[in-house]
Amino acid sequence: MITHDSDEEFLELFEENLTKHAGELIDRAYPALLAAEGLSDDEKTDMAGRIVINWLAAVESTQNPELIRAALARLKTLPYINSKKKQELVELLIRDGFTMLG
Repeated sequence: MITHDSDEEFLELFEENLTKHAGELIDRAYPALLAAEGLSDDEKTDMAGRIVINWLAAVESTQNPELIRAALARLKTLPYINSKKKQELVELLIRDGFTMLG
């Protein structure tokens, strides 16, 4: 059981865990996908989209504007899935309530 002394401490722990999860998605799962062999382009595109959307959702859930801006900037640098698809994913998340991505 996690205990905390204050709401602020809890929020810091929450943000830390979400940031760690988001980092694992984009720093480990995404490169592993790019290196994977035996996947079709459609499979890679679908899986990359799932990783990206979960990464962005985790970052947005921190409600930290600096982390969100950094994630959106990094999204532009990712080598796989084209810019149009990246924008579609962001728009989907915004429609689903992740409004700080807008």
